[in-house]
Amino acid sequence: MKELKKKLIRFYFFSSAIIIGFIFAMAAALLYDMRMKQVKGLVPANLERLTESMRQTEMVSDYELAKMELLEESAIFVLPDQNGYLHFDGAYCTKEERQNLLTYIEQAEMKEGENITAQISGKNYQICFGKIPRYNVDVYWCRDLTGVEMQLRIQFVVFGIFYAAGLIVLYFISRFLAGKALQPVRENEERQMEFFHAASHELRSPIAVIRTNNSAAMADPQNAADYEEVIKRECRRMEQLVEELLLVSAGSLKTWNLNIQKEDADTLLIRVFEKYQPVMAQVQMPLSITLPEDVVRCMVDAYRFEQIMDILLNNVIQYACTNKGVELCLKENKKDVEFRITDHGPGIPEEERKKVFERFYRADKGRKDKEHFGLGLSIAEELVQAQKGRIVIEDTKGGGTTFVLYFPKK
Repeated sequence: MKELKKKLIRFYFFSSAIIIGFIFAMAAALLYDMRMKQVKGLVPANLERLTESMRQTEMVSDYELAKMELLEESAIFVLPDQNGYLHFDGAYCTKEERQNLLTYIEQAEMKEGENITAQISGKNYQICFGKIPRYNVDVYWCRDLTGVEMQLRIQFVVFGIFYAAGLIVLYFISRFLAGKALQPVRENEERQMEFFHAASHELRSPIAVIRTNNSAAMADPQNAADYEEVIKRECRRMEQLVEELLLVSAGSLKTWNLNIQKEDADTLLIRVFEKYQPVMAQVQMPLSITLPEDVVRCMVDAYRFEQIMDILLNNVIQYACTNKGVELCLKENKKDVEFRITDHGPGIPEEERKKVFERFYRADKGRKDKEHFGLGLSIAEELVQAQKGRIVIEDTKGGGTTFVLYFPKK
């Protein structure tokens, strides 16, 4: 169980970490792309405003250009159409960097309106080129992207810190989810261990009785018939336990052998009534039956239906045996057919109604009842569900329990 828990924790943690990491990476890439597009989109717009201002005013002061450079983290070059005097010495970067930029610009032979990105002096620049034909002037706007890239790197580091913190939280969440996921398995394992402990004890007991009575029969042949009867009774107990274990195995593997077809529901219930009427008479439990006037049919496996009724009626005999008797009732609904088994015993408390259908569950914690192993109702529910039906427990008016079976009409 510990190894399984570790595997579940690793599965939850790594699968979630990969998914969240992918989402973070996509978000970071999207943020980087959007931010860079936003910054790069400003350069042509700034250049357009500058050139338009120069056309209208016929001049731009060095102070205004220096202010633009510092504000926009850019280097601006205003050059004549042919090699000649550099009108503006710049204020943003060093002379060496500006010279390297100028050299690159002269070699690039850019076209008007062209927009390129280049690495110069160890920095990434976005360069945009515009012309003012009226004055034979070329204007280059070189946006330094280093600051924007640094801001984005800081944001990525913050993302990474949040992601690392999230991984720590995710680990504890994975432990919690793994514990929750294994809780039903742990509970089922505990019930199985409890059951197998009791079953092994109960199997050892009849084996010991059989061995003892066999020895006694050999030593006392005159009373061998009495010893033989005890041996037969203990063999029947072991046979019942093995049969129930085989049914449980079939239910777990979903290998029920079903022959579902349209059957007369009243005929099925009458067979059960005739089978159990003498049995109920022996324990002084009157058995009655109520049938509708019209023939009712439902989709069911007749053999498995009788098996279900055997389990439920044996359960009634064992736990709800009173002289008030048991009623069998058949009712037809719009979409299904309803079978009711009503007793007037002590009833089943509300908090135990779901538990009684669990495998290996027995209300008799002391296991004084050696004829039942806590499997019957679980088997009955699985057989009902395998036939696309359902089983519910209701209170009997005046006290007791009613098991209600619903099977489809078609």
